Amino acid sequence: MDVSVMIMRKKTTLFLEVSEDATIHGLKLMIQGILKCAPEEQRLYIGQTEVDNDQTLVALGISGSRTGPHCPAGFGLAIGPEALDIAPLSWPSESPDVMKGQEANVEMTCS
Repeated sequence: MDVSVMIMRKKTTLFLEVSEDATIHGLKLMIQGILKCAPEEQRLYIGQTEVDNDQTLVALGISGSRTGPHCPAGFGLAIGPEALDIAPLSWPSESPDVMKGQEANVEMTCS
């Protein structure tokens, strides 16, 4: 079964679909194909814990039945000597005051 994975580094986010029996080293090879960075220079994290190259996604508790495009498994990525750094996601700005009253009064009509 396939697993949806999200790899985050600074302001970059990669979305990958991999087999649930894929290893962390296999993920690093995919990242190498995209970012042109050798697997030996990459460190993948779940939370603040670095994961081993030999571990599989299933061994980490990541399976296709628990993830999907709407809810991917998240990994942090650090390259070389850098510390793990993930920029927060942006959210849409708040509606202007003049529109706040209008949002509640919108009616949908079907013909």
